[in-house]
Amino acid sequence: MITQPRTVRPIAMRAPLWLCACLAVGCATPVVTTAERLFLLGDERGAIESYAARLEAPSKREALDENLLATAALVGGDLETARKTFIDAGIIMGSFPSSQPGAIIGSEGSKYYLGDPYEGAMNSIYTAVVLLATGDEQNARAALKNGILIDSDSKDEEYRSDIAALFLLEAWLSQRSGQTDLARQDLEQVLVILPGSPLADPETLAAANTLIVIDVGDGPQKVRSGSSGELALFVTPPTEVTGLSVEIGGQPIQPVLGVDVSFQATTRGGRKMDGILRGKAVFKEVAELGGAVLIHDALRKNAIKNDAKVGGQLAVGGGLLLLSALTRAEADVRHWHLLPAYTYIWIGRVEPGLHDIDLRVRGPGGSEISDYHQAWHYVPFSGDSLNVHYFRADPHRGFGHAASGNRSAAERGSP
Repeated sequence: MITQPRTVRPIAMRAPLWLCACLAVGCATPVVTTAERLFLLGDERGAIESYAARLEAPSKREALDENLLATAALVGGDLETARKTFIDAGIIMGSFPSSQPGAIIGSEGSKYYLGDPYEGAMNSIYTAVVLLATGDEQNARAALKNGILIDSDSKDEEYRSDIAALFLLEAWLSQRSGQTDLARQDLEQVLVILPGSPLADPETLAAANTLIVIDVGDGPQKVRSGSSGELALFVTPPTEVTGLSVEIGGQPIQPVLGVDVSFQATTRGGRKMDGILRGKAVFKEVAELGGAVLIHDALRKNAIKNDAKVGGQLAVGGGLLLLSALTRAEADVRHWHLLPAYTYIWIGRVEPGLHDIDLRVRGPGGSEISDYHQAWHYVPFSGDSLNVHYFRADPHRGFGHAASGNRSAAERGSP
């Protein structure tokens, strides 16, 4: 099963950190849609319905809306919707060619949304999690392999995947299926990314029956910059999160940082990168300048003498100005803005039965950030199948914003 907080938040709420970050750097104020507002207020069911209504009409951003809908479904506990829409989004993101020449004239946003590599990798991780929750280990492994290929840019073999969660989860499933050599290779990569990780141990993975996934905070936001809006820059919301303290049945566990989403958004293979469309911006500026020069020269010649070539020169100049007007240099800033800042992973063994789960987020010096605190009572752990528990820990879903809890498979605690 997947355990997640499903709580009702009061209408009065703080602005999400990603909005504060955008305002701090002076980018245009993001438009918060009805679906996003419902999600931030903790109404995941309303957000699901709003995203589903958006998907009724064909759109080149279908994969993005599928991922947003699936995120709301995962946080809200609608496992079947999350599974279907994560898979659908992943198929779209991998089924279109990466080169789309139709956008040379027009806006970058006129292309099909395929997502950046980090978004494709996160889709693969979430797909694997929901598949594991339904007992489909084979397809979960396939999703993880796909995530590693996406993150490593296998087409050009230019980068090496550096997302620990992908390798750690694949190692666990390889160990469970008896493919110990593959598990060992994955664990070697985990130790490259997370030196000394306590989970990079074959014996620990062999005995494990439980996966805990904890998403924390607000993820990176993509904004436009430059004179023509031709640069796509990532804004990282401010965060004080430095780690987690988690207990199951009163026993502490040690989740590891599976994904630093902001780091992945701004790097490939650990190297910093910039999303730049400067080529299109220069083309637009040159076309505009060239058109103006031709028209000015033609009018000057016509004023001096009646030149038969003036008409053609005016037509060419006008054509260049029209081409410049049709060329929109703005960078494509569509992105999966509901992603977290960090994804933590724990794999281990929990004895069957009902156990309490206490989740606390730590800040500088190990101090607790109280708004993130969550406590769950009577969470069931099976002895016959895998236990998969997912939590979204952010200021909108901690005790600081919880008015009441939902009692289903697990009972939400009180502050």
